[in-house]
Amino acid sequence: GFHRYSTDRYWHVPHFEKMLYDQGQLTVSYLDAYQITHDRTFADIANNILQYVSRDLQCKSGGFYSAEDADSFPHECSEQKKEGAFCVWTCSEVEKALSEYIEGSESIKLSDVFCQHYGVSSGGNVGFEHDPHGELKDQNVLMVRGTIEDTAKKYKLNMKTTQDALKKCREILFVERQKRPRPHLDNKMITAWNGLMISGFARAGQVLHNAEYTESALKAANFIRTYMYNVDTGCLLRSSYVDEGGDVSQICPPINGFLDDYAALIRGLLDLYEACYDDTWLEWAEQLQQKQDDLFWDSENAGYFTVADNDPSILLRIKEDQDGAEPSPNSISVMNLFRLSNYLNNEEWYKKAVDLLQVFSERLEKIPLALPEMVCAIMYNVGAPKQVGHSVLLIK
Repeated sequence: GFHRYSTDRYWHVPHFEKMLYDQGQLTVSYLDAYQITHDRTFADIANNILQYVSRDLQCKSGGFYSAEDADSFPHECSEQKKEGAFCVWTCSEVEKALSEYIEGSESIKLSDVFCQHYGVSSGGNVGFEHDPHGELKDQNVLMVRGTIEDTAKKYKLNMKTTQDALKKCREILFVERQKRPRPHLDNKMITAWNGLMISGFARAGQVLHNAEYTESALKAANFIRTYMYNVDTGCLLRSSYVDEGGDVSQICPPINGFLDDYAALIRGLLDLYEACYDDTWLEWAEQLQQKQDDLFWDSENAGYFTVADNDPSILLRIKEDQDGAEPSPNSISVMNLFRLSNYLNNEEWYKKAVDLLQVFSERLEKIPLALPEMVCAIMYNVGAPKQVGHSVLLIK
């Protein structure tokens, strides 16, 4: 899993919080990189992200939790939490856990190879300038600074021996880390973020030919439809919670979904449809797009407002025009509309997508970097996407 952001230009010391929306978007990015380059490294990283999310952020009911905190107790008896305590290591902790010698060697320990490869130092590897509060004093944030070839060369080992040794080290330290107090889990389920993660699992199921990933996406989509969708009104809810017993509950009174909940979920459903070809998800995406248009579309000037017009607490309805940590729902909607218009031969939705681009045309022309997701939608449309249908060949 990926931490939220780095605090230095070397991407060494992170803010240790892990957000669901980052995992979903980065999964898709690494899968795209893998498809373009065929470099297995990118597929491995996508697999690692999904392993983390499946293990630590997906509830038994299928939905995805929002985040894990940055802070945790260093030990069971600690009275104060520290940032990164769950993830960092002292040199002595590593040496104690990895005290075995590498197979076939009587002088090189697992800890030697691991400390070299991940930059572990006896005095810690985090400078004061990146740790002004002293929370990481004598601690090591694991970071690969060289290649496996470099590490193998230093200890005169072959590549396979080095790779196997590092893999064994990670497995041992993972077990050791499970003994530590875990960071607090934000057990809130947010529809928009679940939509982004459904896209990640659905795309991975398709690209990596992994049915388990597709199944995880299906479970999450069913969770949203069961607990965060009002069948009578056709409206989404913003969030729900899962308690320790696994029961799902809503905030009272429930919060209705915002534009990003509809846009991100629709994208997730379209990706899920492409992964399993079950028309159920395409039909639901179509229904949600119609409801999104009813609730948020500006019939006078085009574009989508962030909130519906039936919320008395909102003084000013705005249209989000920048892709930040999460993409703008207007950006996502352009792509959704293009895809749906192609699937369903719906000219009205194609026109809406074009109108959306017109609304944000000045922003796109002057600062296209502000709307990269919308630029991707333009490239998708200009590329004249093709649909491949199924056919049955009868051989006599």
